[in-house]
Amino acid sequence: MGKPTMISFVENPPVSSPNNYVFYVWNCRSFSYIHVKDYKDGIALIDPPVGVYKKVFAEFVSGIFHPDSNFSKVVCDALNVPRSSFRGVRFSFKNIEIVVTKENSDADVIYNSWLQKFREINNL
Repeated sequence: MGKPTMISFVENPPVSSPNNYVFYVWNCRSFSYIHVKDYKDGIALIDPPVGVYKKVFAEFVSGIFHPDSNFSKVVCDALNVPRSSFRGVRFSFKNIEIVVTKENSDADVIYNSWLQKFREINNL
């Protein structure tokens, strides 16, 4: 497992929309902010930053499940939902949706899941 994902809630972001929560990412050199667009049944819908490499984003997502990560605590507090409700995240790259929970949170598994679906859809 890689490094823990560490974030903080941005209470008054410069650009925002309803149901779009912005979080500053402390420990990623590739991007500084992440958006949580929805939270349903314990799964946070996160929006990958434009231009981020899929493997880099897979490492970020994997870090959410690191024992030292504060992601679930900060997101649940910001959205005013019980911390115990957090189960995972979902995101989409090129219209391919991936759901990640603790059970499939390895960065290579995340990336390869996306790649497999991409190949299936594109008959590669």
